[in-house]
Amino acid sequence: MTPEQFRDLANLPLDESCSRLEPYKELILRWRRQGRGYTRIRKLLAEKCSVTISRQVLTRFIKRRAKPRKPKPDLDLEPATVQPVASVRQAAATPIPKNSDQSGDPYAEVRERMRKHKEAPPPLKPRKVFEVPEEDDDEIKPLRMMPPSIKKER
Repeated sequence: MTPEQFRDLANLPLDESCSRLEPYKELILRWRRQGRGYTRIRKLLAEKCSVTISRQVLTRFIKRRAKPRKPKPDLDLEPATVQPVASVRQAAATPIPKNSDQSGDPYAEVRERMRKHKEAPPPLKPRKVFEVPEEDDDEIKPLRMMPPSIKKER
């Protein structure tokens, strides 16, 4: 392509809009900014401007021509500096003094109780006692839970 041809193509006039709503663009966008709904704007266009369009066409027209929302300002914060923290295992291995209330820490007693609770072994769950019917040794029946009264006797 020669530079003259490129210049001729670059200077072509802009295409006119194909939309019937383009002459009413400012009016439509003002109505929308005022909070009017799409159905109400369609009725106003039909009554005042004698333009009949579908709701979908109006919605697409407004979405393409409305000003974009203002972007949220980027927070240019400096990256947080990472402070070295004692590992959890080291903190757990460090013994807590018994008289830590004197240090002024109101939660020292609670932490001590929590540490002791964690060190204690978990309680054993009681096993369920099953009964086997003795009178029917020949037949195979599923095990059944013994009634609470029989459990207490054994």
